[in-house]
Amino acid sequence: MPRSAKRSKNARKKAAKNARLPNAPLAEVVFELRWALAQGVAWQFDPLLMPLLPLFSKAMEEKKFFHATDILHPQQVGPYGVVRRFYKDQDSPYPIHQIGAGIYAANDSIQYEWEAFRAHVLVGVKALLESYPTNLGYPLLPNYLELRYIDIFDKANLGSASLFKFTETGTSLRLKAPTFLDDRKKFWGDATGNLLFQKDLRDRKGSVFIVNVASGKRAESNDNVIQVLSKVTSSTPGVPVLTNHRAFIKDVGNWLDFAHGILSPFFKDFIPREVIAKFKQVRK
Repeated sequence: MPRSAKRSKNARKKAAKNARLPNAPLAEVVFELRWALAQGVAWQFDPLLMPLLPLFSKAMEEKKFFHATDILHPQQVGPYGVVRRFYKDQDSPYPIHQIGAGIYAANDSIQYEWEAFRAHVLVGVKALLESYPTNLGYPLLPNYLELRYIDIFDKANLGSASLFKFTETGTSLRLKAPTFLDDRKKFWGDATGNLLFQKDLRDRKGSVFIVNVASGKRAESNDNVIQVLSKVTSSTPGVPVLTNHRAFIKDVGNWLDFAHGILSPFFKDFIPREVIAKFKQVRK
């Protein structure tokens, strides 16, 4: 790698690290790659899941992901269900690699940095390509890619975890509740709900940008929160064709840059600066 390119990459990493919010709303970032399944009598299934599991597990150990947890038995999992998760060790909840019936996934959380996560994904994709036992008669045919972010906003940051309060003052939507709902003689508590919108993307056929804003609760505390899920998905023909490993890994890297190039600017436009400023403050 040329020295100037290396400096540029290091500068991007340093800038990303310095830009990380001390109290970031990010709960999880997830990448998914899915491939075509075989048609069974009752449902679709991955005919090579059983031989894939030990081969992929070995590849994960070589990548220093030594701790594995089984989610479901391979014979009980449905289409695109995860069977096994891989962690660096039992005390590290992130980053994660996941494998299942027709699906590989990679996850990270609040310590996320884009360059590191991108590399994490490509390591897992390479392990999948090298592990999938295509010599047994079934080709690996990728047919779906997804990059999604899950951000959580709560009362500590917004002053309220009301859905309409969030859409009105916490986003660029400026969406207010109907004044009728403010009638305390008729209603009590905050309105809850789910707002979903999506748009097709021009630069890659079969690709969609999706946003879901929903009210919810934290599992550990039962506190009210607002969850913002934003994602880019690509289905055939927007998914790179697997001809050889090296080219496909490069193509997935390009797809990641494409998806991130939509999601990152969206978040900066969707969440006002004054709200983002609150996440720069370290909670006491």
